Amino acid sequence: MNQNFALVDGANTTGVARGKLNFKHMAITDIKLDIGRSIKSSTLKATFEKEDVMGKWAACSWGKKQAAKAKRADSSDFDRFNTMLLRKKRSQLIGREFAKLKRANK
Repeated sequence: MNQNFALVDGANTTGVARGKLNFKHMAITDIKLDIGRSIKSSTLKATFEKEDVMGKWAACSWGKKQAAKAKRADSSDFDRFNTMLLRKKRSQLIGREFAKLKRANK
């Protein structure tokens, strides 16, 4: 390894196996763990759970976007149909209120 690579480990909870990864293929987040160099995976897992990294990830905008994308991918035809109906209702409500505002300003 050289300065272009980092040792990454998903702590057996994220699905990322321990190995080296090029810095060009990484994205930096605000989530940070204070750990020593070359620690064992078990120690990392304990720190990972203690610091609630997955909770912090789920609370950030990137994690929310990833969860929404996964939910959309797992939806059935009936779920998509219900979403369409709800969007139509919302659009009608917004259109009615907008028309009321237009009439009031004339």
